[in-house]
Amino acid sequence: MRTPIEIVEELTKLTDEEIANILEISRQTVISYKKGITTIPSDKLVKLSRATGVSLDTMLGNIEVYTSPKIRKVYSRVAERVATALKAGKEDLERIRKHDFGDKYPQVATTKEQVLADLTSVLRIAGTQSQKPLAGFMGLSDVGKSTIINYLLGSPVIPASYGPLTSVTTYFMSTVERPKFLCNPLENAIVLGRKPGSGMERFIHGMLDDEDYVRGFLLKKGDAQSILNAYGTRNGVFYEDDSILLDEIVVFIDAPILEEVTLVDFPGFGTGEEKDDISLTIDASRFDILFFLSRANGFLSTEEEISSLAHILQGREKADSLYVLATHANSIGDPGKVETILDGGCTRLVRVLSDDACARLGITIDNHARLRRRFFGFAPQSDFYCKRLNTDIEITFPTVIEKKLGVAEEDFFRAVNSYAEQIEDTIENLDRIYGENIEPVGENEVNAVLSSINSRYTRLKKELRDEVSACREKSRADFKKKYSEIVNENYIVDAIKRKDFKNRKKDLEALGDYISQELNEAYTAVCNKYSKCFSDKLTDSLTQYQEAWSDSKVTISMTDFDFARAFASGLTGITTFGALAMWASVVAAGSNLGAYILVAKVVSALTAIGINLGGTATVVAWVSAIGGPITLGIAFAVIGAATVFGIISGTWKSRVAKKFVKEFEKNNSLKKCLDGFDDYWNDTEVALDKALEAMHKQAKDEYIRKVENQKMAYNDKIALKTILTMLYEQVKGAYNRMVDAIETMSHSRAENE
Repeated sequence: MRTPIEIVEELTKLTDEEIANILEISRQTVISYKKGITTIPSDKLVKLSRATGVSLDTMLGNIEVYTSPKIRKVYSRVAERVATALKAGKEDLERIRKHDFGDKYPQVATTKEQVLADLTSVLRIAGTQSQKPLAGFMGLSDVGKSTIINYLLGSPVIPASYGPLTSVTTYFMSTVERPKFLCNPLENAIVLGRKPGSGMERFIHGMLDDEDYVRGFLLKKGDAQSILNAYGTRNGVFYEDDSILLDEIVVFIDAPILEEVTLVDFPGFGTGEEKDDISLTIDASRFDILFFLSRANGFLSTEEEISSLAHILQGREKADSLYVLATHANSIGDPGKVETILDGGCTRLVRVLSDDACARLGITIDNHARLRRRFFGFAPQSDFYCKRLNTDIEITFPTVIEKKLGVAEEDFFRAVNSYAEQIEDTIENLDRIYGENIEPVGENEVNAVLSSINSRYTRLKKELRDEVSACREKSRADFKKKYSEIVNENYIVDAIKRKDFKNRKKDLEALGDYISQELNEAYTAVCNKYSKCFSDKLTDSLTQYQEAWSDSKVTISMTDFDFARAFASGLTGITTFGALAMWASVVAAGSNLGAYILVAKVVSALTAIGINLGGTATVVAWVSAIGGPITLGIAFAVIGAATVFGIISGTWKSRVAKKFVKEFEKNNSLKKCLDGFDDYWNDTEVALDKALEAMHKQAKDEYIRKVENQKMAYNDKIALKTILTMLYEQVKGAYNRMVDAIETMSHSRAENE
């Protein structure tokens, strides 16, 4: 058996001399401890643990150095070449930014600013989409998240005491991703956040490589242990500091698994802190791989755990990248008993899942083997539990990574290809706009055009406001019908029979969760239906408004003006988009609307609230982000009354159903849901007004600018065309570099395959 000194030296790479200095003893004494000739005193053990971060349990051999899974190299083979290609694109943009194309013409400066913003957005999309997959860890406080993270890292890097206390999301990344401005090798952790009232949006994790952006959020840098102690625990000195808003902690560690994925320790829920619990579903939707932890002794036995995991699954199309771990499995003893515990937990979960969620996951109450395969016992000391988990991870992780890289490639290509089309169209328009000596437009014509457009804009605004009102009423009516079908005695009695709920407290708590899950599904479906209706109407209306500028009265062409982009720019600074979140995600994904590029700040805002710009965002994710779904409070309120059900006998199913209906009525559940729809469509209207105003103003300004350009002398027009053509040629060069980035991703993936 290895001695404590041997274990410490293996984990930390410290020498005998360095340990002697830490303990303030001779090197010979250290060697005596190391060989087991002399037993190391307890005070020395404590001192060594505090200095090195190696726990006492680990030093005493209670936790062996972990035999963590070996992940096949996928991302790390691609990352460097992709980063090189993206860097080249950024360098091109910087050259364009610094080049003086001729300040004599305001058009040049305006155009330059526009193309730089758009190309920056393209690069940002590429950088965000091609970043490493995120593996998130969720569970009640003190459930063992730090232990599983340490296990995957290969050694107990994080003291287990951090786990139960974590108050802010912590990202564990590879040391190669450490920002260059962290010059001191001991600075392996940073704290990112904002000042209250600063107007700054939440930090976007995908922007870590942007030094200027990071510095705007940087609160503290230093070594991991001191950072986690001060900012990452509920007893940390800065936890109650109201002068800062913590966004995340990032710790940089040299571990093989971090070359392929980023590990994310999500704050433990069920702490009584609403700010931690309410964001559960939103953040879960961001993780490519999700670990949900529950203690083996009492596995998925609490309402909080069951309900939370059910909500998480509601937002996932498949369970292939889900790991539900029964931690501390060694405390049960017999592995066969652990399997029985996992069986019971899976069955309890399936019983509360909505019917739609079960259909998506391909499971039923009688056959849920597909989901059950995602349940594992976990004890890092046990080869038995580690072997099965490692085998699955070694298969699943590379598959997830390859899929993510494939999606990133498709999204990036869609974005750059769209912008290439815009460049070509603009260059073609230069010949017509600036190469001909067109007769200047008279003042009367200008006034007539603007009057006509203003009238069309007024009608457009009214049409869309009316559509918002119609969608509001239809969504309320549809949901009221769905609600009456679900919160219904017959429905509940049928659910009791189908799900085989018994007349006992745990089952009736699960029944309350099931009803809540069904309501959530109904709520989301209705929200999705009418958001899509509004999005389609908005697209048609914007097209009609754009066509109005091609009316015979308009002698100056506006075909090169991007109305969709102008509309989207009006969303800048808005935190709640309502139904426009769906429209914006469609725009960003490049479907239906021709893959217009959103302005950089809008892209950032969407990313910050959890919308995947790759077109794969689920409705659940964005509805959650904007505050739509029913909160867990409804289920809890009903379950609070469930304790009385146990004494009911005879026709208990009917009586239970009546009680549930009564409790939902007592809790004003329907009103709360309908109020949510009202808020949702109110947010839509606010965002709509701002976006329409921005589009209308930009279109008029562009028209007036073109009118003024026609007054220029013919020679000046030719000079302007020459300068703009030069600008666009450089832009096309930057575009070609982005294409190189796409090809790099594609070729690298092919090599890996």
